[in-house]
Amino acid sequence: ATVTLTTPYGSRTVADVAPGKQAYQSFNARAMQIGAGKATVTGASFVDGEKVTTSYESDYTATSCG
Repeated sequence: ATVTLTTPYGSRTVADVAPGKQAYQSFNARAMQIGAGKATVTGASFVDGEKVTTSYESDYTATSCG
């Protein structure tokens, strides 16, 4: 599967994620604080020759590094 993570701080894609495996991404916001927001994870693969895409949206809390 191909997995794409999209946030207000950018988008990253990981190709060839095997069934049952995980993909991890981090983003450098270059800020001392970030507000709460949403991240979207989209997975795409082929099942019986047809492309199947699924998306999941998740909230994240505000954080401060200072």
